[in-house]
This record gives sequence, C-alpha cells and structure tokens, in this order.
Amino acid sequence: MIISDSSPFIALAKIGRFELLRDLFKDIYISKAVHREVVVRDKAKPGEKEVTHGIKKGWIKVLDVSEREPYALLLGEGEGDHRTGKRATSDTCING
Repeated sequence: MIISDSSPFIALAKIGRFELLRDLFKDIYISKAVHREVVVRDKAKPGEKEVTHGIKKGWIKVLDVSEREPYALLLGEGEGDHRTGKRATSDTCING
C-alpha cells in the first residue's frame, strides 16, 4: 500500500507528469486531509483535476485516518495524517 501526502500530486501536476504516479503505483491512498488540501480547499491548485480523476478511476483512494500521532500537531494536517496512516498499515509513504 502506498500512502501519499499532497506534495507529489501538486509537484507532478505542475510539471505535467502526474501520470508517473499511475505508472509506478497500482493504488495510492490519501487521507481526507490530503484530499481537502488538493481538491476541496482550493480548486485552482495544481493536481486538483488529476486527483479527482484518479479517485473517479479508482486508483487513488481516500482513507479515513481516525487518530494522529502527537508529533503530527507540528506538521500540516495532511502530512500528519499520512504518516499516521503509514504507522497503522506498516506500508510505504511518498511525500515531498
């Protein structure tokens, strides 16, 4: 399982290489906070269209992260949630 924060989505969308994520990973999981950061909070943000399309196609999946580590309060909401998701699943995280 691959869990991501918003940075790879935004960066790859900016350079027109978002498809690399789909080429490299069968499924990518994001927290609701990451979804809000890329899609809901600011529709003009790079990656919004691509993430929405990935969710519709089913290869980007939104996780409900119910707990956060204490150190996560020092991070942005998405970064804290994706690291907590990694701890809960013992899987790989990708971030910027």
